[in-house]
Amino acid sequence: MEDSFDSSIPLPELEVVLSVCVKRNIDPTSSPEAESFFLTVIREANQNGVNLNEAIRESLNEFRSVSAPPPWIQNPDWQFTNNRPMVFVGHIDVPAQAGQFHDEARFFVFWDPETGATKTLVQVA
Repeated sequence: MEDSFDSSIPLPELEVVLSVCVKRNIDPTSSPEAESFFLTVIREANQNGVNLNEAIRESLNEFRSVSAPPPWIQNPDWQFTNNRPMVFVGHIDVPAQAGQFHDEARFFVFWDPETGATKTLVQVA
């Protein structure tokens, strides 16, 4: 069986990005928006002669939370708007006993302070 993983981030840079992001529980390949954000960081680092490790570490400051980071129950899936990470506002747990989902679920709420846009993501255990 062949591995079908595909990313628009070139492999050498992807290895660097993943090694930095894993420490903050951020998946740079979770969505096209996430990949676009990190491709921009890579391009700017290359253009400005900045060390990629440092540029990625610095970019993680844009992943902000109102209080605590998202307590993911599946793979990290940070939300983006305008090629920037949104602010994580909080989460709402829905127990399996509520009968809405086949298992426990968690809603994650994200907000863009510049536009006021919000996004909600649900993960089911």
